[in-house]
Amino acid sequence: MEQRSTKYSVGIDVGGTFTDGIAMGEDENMVYAKTPTTDNIHTGVVNCLQILAQQLQLSIPDLLKHTQLFAHGTTVAVNALVQLRGAKTALITTKGFQHHLYMMKATRAAGLPESEAVDMNRVTRPPMIVPLDLTEEVEERVDYSGEVICQLNEKSAEEAVENLIDKGVESIAVSLLWSFKNPSHEQTVKKIIERKRKGLFVSLSSEVAPVLGEYERTATTAINAYLGPVLRRYAEDLREALFSNGLVSTPLMMQSSGGVIPMSDAPKMAVSTLASGLAGGVIASKYLGELLGFSNIITTDMGGTTFEVGVILDGSPLIRAEAFSPRFGPYMTRYTLQVPTIDLTAIGSGGGSLAWIDEGGMVKVGPRSAGANPGPACYGWGGAEPTVTDADLVLGYLNPDYFLGGKMRLDEHNAKEAVKKLADRLGVDMVEAAAGIYSVANSQAADLIRNATVERGLDPNEFVLFAYGGAGPLHCPGYAKELSQQVVIPSLATVHSAFGVAVSDLQQSYVLSDYMRFPPDLSRFNGNFSKLEKTALEAAAPWHLPPDSLFLIRSIGLRFRAQMNELMVSVPNGTLSEIDAKTLENRFLDTYETRYGSGTAYSEAGLEASTFRVDILGRTWKPSLKKSEQTSSDLSKTKKGYREVYFEEEDRFLRTVIYDGHRLRNGNQIQGPAVVELMGNTIPVAPKSTLTVDPFLNFRLRTGEV
Repeated sequence: MEQRSTKYSVGIDVGGTFTDGIAMGEDENMVYAKTPTTDNIHTGVVNCLQILAQQLQLSIPDLLKHTQLFAHGTTVAVNALVQLRGAKTALITTKGFQHHLYMMKATRAAGLPESEAVDMNRVTRPPMIVPLDLTEEVEERVDYSGEVICQLNEKSAEEAVENLIDKGVESIAVSLLWSFKNPSHEQTVKKIIERKRKGLFVSLSSEVAPVLGEYERTATTAINAYLGPVLRRYAEDLREALFSNGLVSTPLMMQSSGGVIPMSDAPKMAVSTLASGLAGGVIASKYLGELLGFSNIITTDMGGTTFEVGVILDGSPLIRAEAFSPRFGPYMTRYTLQVPTIDLTAIGSGGGSLAWIDEGGMVKVGPRSAGANPGPACYGWGGAEPTVTDADLVLGYLNPDYFLGGKMRLDEHNAKEAVKKLADRLGVDMVEAAAGIYSVANSQAADLIRNATVERGLDPNEFVLFAYGGAGPLHCPGYAKELSQQVVIPSLATVHSAFGVAVSDLQQSYVLSDYMRFPPDLSRFNGNFSKLEKTALEAAAPWHLPPDSLFLIRSIGLRFRAQMNELMVSVPNGTLSEIDAKTLENRFLDTYETRYGSGTAYSEAGLEASTFRVDILGRTWKPSLKKSEQTSSDLSKTKKGYREVYFEEEDRFLRTVIYDGHRLRNGNQIQGPAVVELMGNTIPVAPKSTLTVDPFLNFRLRTGEV
């Protein structure tokens, strides 16, 4: 293999169906790969690296030796949670509070089916992450101000730990009352655990979720303990594989909040990786939006399993300020977690989602998925039920000989047989059934976009819509036509999330709960931020970055008095004065009305703060994207041929020109009906719609429908 000194940034994103990878060189050379996700995830990662290295005419060791940054988004944590394959986990809590997790949040309806949301007596309890027989109580009590009113009974703590070790637990969560105000008792319990069983995974609520809300804090800590050992084993094995293959830089792992941290540190905050891969796409959209001059973006990621929507407002991704329910699996919505995460909304509606008929005879899509194995019927791997991908093939959108750039051939006969089964049950012909699947998937996606924007008082017409993932570019003409006139399909849409992982900065979030009314006690207010910043800087020391690459970003959760939910508002650095506090109050009012509509703010109610947050950002090396000269190339040279393609607007098949997307250049413009084919993506251009190629070879679609 060729030897070279170019340094690379490598991003790998493991999805439920495909593992995506990208390698970007400082010489502006860029390659990407898409391989099926394997049961042994390490194998899929290595397979992806192998394809990247081959395209660069390198061996894997040569590529990794010159890799300046290796970052990884993973589904390990979320898969363990959904499949209930976490560690055998115990909980130690304050005496009298053994039933934290079982009682849950009795007044909360968010995330529940309507039948349960309107009648809390009918709520189905999820499988217990920590069963009651693995929950131990200890004598201790700290009050709301952090004052110890009952010293920890260390003998009872030792007995509790010994009982749990005797039961063979792999991990222990410790969540004591008001520990975020005074963590001394939790720290003592941790020392006892380490003394009794060295190496046992320990998760403290004062470290994982030092915030107000005893249930949320306990649930977050317990799930972190449940996932930590699983992620630790995975991270250790992957790090060993990478280092043995020549990697010399520190491998990084993506977090739900949109930044990366050293892979060795990730298991300590395993719960923060639940949306690891999903966050990558939003960060990539932010990065690309800055290049293209867009500050308001709706991100839409349609992969093989799910469809996710995020919002970038004024150049920054929306971050959840309040506790949230993880939208993974049938029961996880019943848990409420408190961990910084990009505000993403998801449904089980991707290319591999199964189409079925409900009791009323209506076609539904998802949330069940064919996954990577057996996959859609057209994969020919044993799947027999109709999926969105099968419908796309029947309608002529997909080229069976050019799936994944020709690396995989689709079986058109199997797709038609699967869709026909659904058609026969509906009493319609096969094409009508396929068109119904396509339409339902698009309608569900459009509804989710409305939920993420209109319900927040945001007008989607004022946003640019980014469409990516394996199926996003194919379906965006359907779900965007009533929402946004301008759609951007990134040139690397098929590996957009991997691109986001590769251009992410090191980031860690630190939060502190301290309730105070406005105008605030400035001494306490400034002291909270100073304390968080000191902790953040100490934690970032192992990053070994120069001081001018580190940035501290402050924010605070504010709300009107008696409201439940907060809005995060940015806070300037330095010591705040009374004038600064008033400016902060006005900023909240502006943010509130931007989010919920003009005139909705009610300043007479007064403001209160409870969540102080500091993010430390470590700028990483990033290669630049190549900008192309505008060209007047002959579009006829990019044509691959013609095929019959179904267009919803015409309700029929049209003879459609097929373009090779990799040969299109800056300035090329395509008028529909047309289809653009790329490795991993297909873009239909409907009649009356126009597709234009921009200087970075992204595709700008104007639907002409809004």
